[in-house]
Amino acid sequence: MADKTTPNTQFDWFEVFKAGTQTDAKGVTHSFNDADLNSVVANFKPKSAPLVIGHPKMDGPAWG
Repeated sequence: MADKTTPNTQFDWFEVFKAGTQTDAKGVTHSFNDADLNSVVANFKPKSAPLVIGHPKMDGPAWG
């Protein structure tokens, strides 16, 4: 799991994804481990990803 003690944003921690096997919108399975998720957290750039309500709807309006 990502290091919660070193935030890269001003917001509280909010878990949206877990390590393990996931199936994407096209039915393809992928495996993600803790190192993969730590890399995502370390490389995240604030305000670069929209918050979309209605997943897996890919064309919903961004709310944040």
